[in-house]
Amino acid sequence: MTIVEQEQQLTVLETADICVLGGGTTGVMAAIRAARMGARVVLVEQQGNFGGNATSGMVCAWHTMMDFDFKEQIISGLSEEFLERLKKRNALRVVDPDRPGHPSRMAKISTYIFNTQELKIECDEMLQEAGVIPYLHTAFCKPYVAEGRLQGVIVESKSGRQVILAEFFIDATGDGDLAYRLGVPCWENQGRQPSTTAALVTGYTYVANPKKILLDHLQEYNLPSLGWDTNYVNAPEVRHLLKTNVFESCLTAQGMTRGEMEGRRQVRAMMDILNRHGDSDRELVLLSLSSSIGIREGRHMKLGYTLTGDDVCNGRRFEDAIGNGSYPIDIHHADKPGCTFWYLNGMTEYELDGYPHEISWWKPQSEDYPRYYQIPYRSLLPDKWENLLVCGRAMDADTRAYGAVRVMINLNQTGEAAGVAAALCLRERVGNRELDIKLLRSELARGGSIVL
Repeated sequence: MTIVEQEQQLTVLETADICVLGGGTTGVMAAIRAARMGARVVLVEQQGNFGGNATSGMVCAWHTMMDFDFKEQIISGLSEEFLERLKKRNALRVVDPDRPGHPSRMAKISTYIFNTQELKIECDEMLQEAGVIPYLHTAFCKPYVAEGRLQGVIVESKSGRQVILAEFFIDATGDGDLAYRLGVPCWENQGRQPSTTAALVTGYTYVANPKKILLDHLQEYNLPSLGWDTNYVNAPEVRHLLKTNVFESCLTAQGMTRGEMEGRRQVRAMMDILNRHGDSDRELVLLSLSSSIGIREGRHMKLGYTLTGDDVCNGRRFEDAIGNGSYPIDIHHADKPGCTFWYLNGMTEYELDGYPHEISWWKPQSEDYPRYYQIPYRSLLPDKWENLLVCGRAMDADTRAYGAVRVMINLNQTGEAAGVAAALCLRERVGNRELDIKLLRSELARGGSIVL
């Protein structure tokens, strides 16, 4: 059944140089970099705060900014600025990668643990300092195309249905919502990595061997598998649980709703298991749930270049590189519990919480391995729309490469590059594919990014 929506005239909410859709950290960094270059930037976010998975999703870890050997810094820019600001507020814990006793290399890579709620406020302050025009609780509805050119986006908010007009657009929605509705080709991985609902609890640390207790009762409580937990930043009595695994697709309203509710059900089930079967005289108390589920994988856009797993594993260099990373290929499995990591040195590590890690090698052991990989600008470029860039999770990467680049410390760089590229395109009066790559890379470096 369908209905016909009555045609209506829409009020212009804003007219800008650049409109960024999506206020996760990727979109926030795109907006800040473009605004610092003098552009009038509007940032649109459907939730009540900026930061995305790092704030609303309560994913409290950013991974290392160093190369594989922890010897050379390969990432800087706004990610480092945010971390420095959090450090000044005593809202950041830095993990020493050389400390002994690690069961996994992954524990060394997860370098920065931060207070997700403090990051919400830092996003607000840095956007205001840069002069970005922010809109929260504002949902993207559809693109406005006139004379074959993307000229605006129609949004809905407490003020009703309105339009934002701009010269250039950055899709930082995570699922490529703007690009998708413009007809940019895309695909969805049927074995997508599960999403996670995060929780803050007290009492967890008083339970002896909580992982074993949970594992013993997974089937009884219809739990698929377990993720991780970590201490909160400066509150040792608070435990940050990232243990849920939700396999619903979050690309539809129905799927998103089922996913959100299933994630909360899993948190409650874990709390019930530990309170009923644990040996502590202290009851676990649920303090907080993430206000939105943390999505690992959604829609993949087909753009100017598909970054491949071979590119990542071989550390391929690109003339149009706009980001660097050393985070491994990380697959949270859809067909079995646990995760598998493929490291640049050739090691493979299979982790299943509560069990010994399984180590193997995907290539012969050698000192001849890449210390980092790169992300090319072309992987943000749609074929048709000359005033659009796609950054963040929806960038063009195959399944294996996506497993490496999908983490925030990597995707933040795609946001910064998109913001700088958009501002340069307007300044130079060129389309996104005509932009001088040397100019883009030099401007990124001038703004604090590490360009290799």
